[in-house]
Amino acid sequence: MIQVVWEFVVREKAEQRFMLVFGPGGAWSRAFCDAPGYRGTTLLCDISDSRRFLVFDLWDSAPAREEYLGKHPDGASQLDVALAELVERKTELGVFHMRADATVRARPKRRV
Repeated sequence: MIQVVWEFVVREKAEQRFMLVFGPGGAWSRAFCDAPGYRGTTLLCDISDSRRFLVFDLWDSAPAREEYLGKHPDGASQLDVALAELVERKTELGVFHMRADATVRARPKRRV
């Protein structure tokens, strides 16, 4: 599995519209929903700067992502055009291999 990490800084007062694009059922996830190997997107908002977001796209592999983007170059560019009015800056921070996924689960309470 890989995660593609993006940083977005959105224009003032565009935060809500931006979250609609990247949220559940938004244009971003719809653009990739049929892509073999695409597993979803996570959107994070900086707690100290409401205009700064991180977007994590989860893919089975880098080749799966590259193959899909190579076959559908217009999809990503159309999204970029649509996002231009919302985004001041978009930066791909990198493509990362997932090495571990640590999830903390609540432990059942002990009976005394």
